[in-house]
Amino acid sequence: MPGSSFEPAPSWWQSPATESILCAAATWLVAKFGLCACRFEPFPFDVHLPRIEPGRVVLPAAEPGVAVWSGEPGVELPVRHFGLPVGRFVLVTQSSTTGVGFSPSDRAEAISMMVGVGRVIAAAMLADRSDAGPGAIARPPDGDAPVANEKAWSDHPGN
Repeated sequence: MPGSSFEPAPSWWQSPATESILCAAATWLVAKFGLCACRFEPFPFDVHLPRIEPGRVVLPAAEPGVAVWSGEPGVELPVRHFGLPVGRFVLVTQSSTTGVGFSPSDRAEAISMMVGVGRVIAAAMLADRSDAGPGAIARPPDGDAPVANEKAWSDHPGN
């Protein structure tokens, strides 16, 4: 019977709401694709895997600083927010595959589901970073509120 492995991610992913959504998504993916295992990995990634994209599966190209794909089991289902990667689900099948064996309609449904997951992950990242102190990426201010540590642009040399 297919199973699901869900490894804890960094602390900002461990809020009850975020963790439950990731676990529910992994469980759904295991059932949808008949996987041996499914895990979430936060961005950046150490290893390239074949990646499910709209209408196609992209085989990984060599990239400096990242191990080249050499047939490891697993297919990447990207989790993005506004086009930026925030993580991925690694779909592990019984045998090594590039993911083309998954039906196009199932792949499209999984990609569609990741839009909501990406939104939740990005919100968790921003919520955690807002209290992280200097140098942290925080939420943008509302409306015309002044930005902390903002110096008038007209004071900058050359303006």
